[in-house]
Amino acid sequence: MKRGRRIPKSKVKSLSTTQAKTSVNIEDTKDEMENNPTEEMEEGEALKDKDKLVIPITEKEMKEAMFSIGDLKTPKEDGYGALFFKASWNTIKEDVIVVVRDFFINERMHKPLNNTIVNLVPKTSEAKHVKDYIHILCCSTMYKVISKIPTARLGMGIGSIVQGNQSTFIPGHHLHDHIMLAHELIRGYIRKGTTPRCMM
Repeated sequence: MKRGRRIPKSKVKSLSTTQAKTSVNIEDTKDEMENNPTEEMEEGEALKDKDKLVIPITEKEMKEAMFSIGDLKTPKEDGYGALFFKASWNTIKEDVIVVVRDFFINERMHKPLNNTIVNLVPKTSEAKHVKDYIHILCCSTMYKVISKIPTARLGMGIGSIVQGNQSTFIPGHHLHDHIMLAHELIRGYIRKGTTPRCMM
């Protein structure tokens, strides 16, 4: 038996534009479709306290960024990890401030700070191929400090531009939280003798 062409169960017969014009031709509504996302973005909630993102970097921010790095994080080739900077903070903080502010003011990073080492850690005792190694990127402690400062500033205002249901952006929440939730819901949904409680 020859299978016939599938007939769509739902079909958009016509569209109305904001000018109250109804049309069945997609070309007539093309301009409005292209402009609509732009209008939505322009009318959306603006980033609150956006001026705080561009104010000069403070010593407090630098210290918080430095002390948020794990003491035993793998250091660069110079061997100076976060533990050294923390223990010597009162002595070297002025030098740290000069380097960090130079980056944000002059948009320039010193070459020694912008080097990253790729360490290859073997997965097995007989590792021979690239796939047999884990790649670990080791950047300098100062590079980490510089990258953490704008990240922390964005974190303060992210709640005004990201909806609360985007749990990945909520501190303490992770994307895999939803995977676990969906698993529990589906398991309860297919259980015999119970009334379905949700629809996926």
